[in-house]
Parts: sequence; C-alpha cells; structure tokens
Amino acid sequence: MIMNKIFGMFSLYWNRKKGIKLYNEKKYEESLEFFNKAINVKSTPELLNYKGYLFEKLGRFNKSLKTYDESLRLEPNNKRVIISKARVSELVGKYEDALSCYFDLLKLGCNDLFVYSEIGSLFKKLGNFSKAIKYYDKGLKLDPNNVEILNNESIVLHLLKEYEKALNLLNMAIELDSNDSDILCNKGHVLSELGRKKEALEFYKKTLELNTKDPKVYSYIGITYADLNNREEALKYFKKAVFYINNELEKNHDCCDLLINKSISLFYLGMQNEAFDVINKVLKRDPNNLNAMSYKAYYLKEKKEYQNSLLYYNKLLELSNDERFIKQRKEVLSLLENNEKD
Repeated sequence: MIMNKIFGMFSLYWNRKKGIKLYNEKKYEESLEFFNKAINVKSTPELLNYKGYLFEKLGRFNKSLKTYDESLRLEPNNKRVIISKARVSELVGKYEDALSCYFDLLKLGCNDLFVYSEIGSLFKKLGNFSKAIKYYDKGLKLDPNNVEILNNESIVLHLLKEYEKALNLLNMAIELDSNDSDILCNKGHVLSELGRKKEALEFYKKTLELNTKDPKVYSYIGITYADLNNREEALKYFKKAVFYINNELEKNHDCCDLLINKSISLFYLGMQNEAFDVINKVLKRDPNNLNAMSYKAYYLKEKKEYQNSLLYYNKLLELSNDERFIKQRKEVLSLLENNEKD
C-alpha cells in the first residue's frame, strides 16, 4: 500500500516535470499526454490549469473552459485560473461569462488597474458604453497616465459621438506617448468625424511613418483623400491598401476588420463585384457585423438598388440607434421615392 502510494507520487512528479518541459518546448500535444497521466494520479488545480492552457494553445477553447471549471471546483478562489477562464471566455465571444469572472476577482479584492480595464473593454464590446466609461474611469483614478485606458475610453466616447471629449483624452495620451500608432490613428478618426479632414490626414500619415505596412491605415488615407476630392491620391492609397491587406490575409484570412477594409478599397477602385464578394464573406461569418452591414447598405445604394439598401438599413436600426444609420436610411427612402416617381 505504501509502495503504491510512493510509486503514484513519483509518477505524478515525473509526468508533471516531463509535461512542463514539453510545454516550454511548445510541444503542446505531447505535453498534454503527460499532464493527463499526472492528473490520473491526482487532480490538482495546478495540473488542471496547465491542461486548460494547453487546450487554449491548441485552439480547443471549449475543452479549455471545461478544464478551468474543473480546476475552480477544486479551488474556487484561484485568481490565476479565474483570469484564464475570463481570457478564453472573451476569445470565444462569451463576454458575459468573462465579466462574471472579473467581478469574482473584484469580490476577492483585486481592485486593480488590469481588472478595471478588462471590465471596461468587455462592456465596450457589449455596447454598454456608460458602464465601460465607469470602469475605465475607475482605472484612471488608480493611474491617470495610463495610455491604454485613455485610448480605450476615447474609442467609447467616439462611438457616443462625444468627439471633443475623445479628442481631449487622445491629446493627453499623445503627450505621454507620441509614438503609439493606435492613438495617432484614433486621433485621425476623431478629427475626420469633426470634419477636420486635412488634420486627420496628417495623423494617419504619422501612423504610417511608425508602421509602414499597416494595411488599414492606407485605406483610411484613401477614404480621406476621396473626401477631399483628390481622386488621384485616393486611388494610389487604395491600391496600396489592397496589396498590404492581401499580405496580412495570408497570415490571418479570417480577420473581419481586414476584409472590410479590403472591400472598401476595392469599391473605391471601381471593383464593385469583388467588393461585394468580400463584404458578403464577412457577413456570412458574422451576420450582425454593423460595420459590414453599413457598407453593404451603402454599396447597394450606390448601385441604385434602393429597396435592398433599405432592407439593410432597417436591419442596422434593429441592432443600433446610430444616428448615421437613421440619416442614411432617410436618404435611401428619398432616393427610392424619387425613383418610383420617375
């Protein structure tokens, strides 16, 4: 009996050690086999956490979540496992579950910058912008100079159309870090919304100086030149956008943001059928993607398919009360009425 116990403990120790070695070597499938052997001897939160993380690395997210839940049944207050579960829940789009994990951390006394920032970002993804701002502000009370939170809150204010407030936060962030390409690009977006297109162009170009291969920025510059009626420059940047986006899509062919930007660039380049194909690809993967839906509605309007365009604007307004969609829907209705009169 004693010998069996000693053998079991030795087996657990050896399999754990081998599993960690293979994990560090990024041999995840082999590592998983040894952690399973160790868990068969004795299931511990540490071993289950490793197993959950291995499933995560292998892209088996549902199994990862199931394993983290097993670990939390053994040790409900294990902060490391709670964070791991939150991370994977967010990866698979279970934002409410992720929020629940972070609120559990708050109950455990983890009132820190990381937790407030994550809660704010999850509320942003859920479209609850007032709560997103509430938790970003809690984070900023702990660290008023946190560039990431300043930038994230500015994005929420942008979505709420509070452009001047967003601009103030971005200016604060730029004073702290003038070489953050995301912040510079977001300032370009806000300036564009304020109608300050030439200034927007300046910040998009600064973004490009820091990251010459950022494909989305080329399309933003193209759109801004188009808004400024500079067709020649617009076409030049849209061509570059398609080139760099295609390069990125070879590595990340399912990225909806890249596909949307590719579609926009193709449309401006006069390749309307190709633009439709790409935007339809996005909507097949994510039927409620507001950005993709709004561009499809716009494309249909430009093709004078007003009835179909109206259907998409109606869908958009079922999902969002964005004033832009209300205005664009009215425009399509007016065009449809005029078309019927003719």
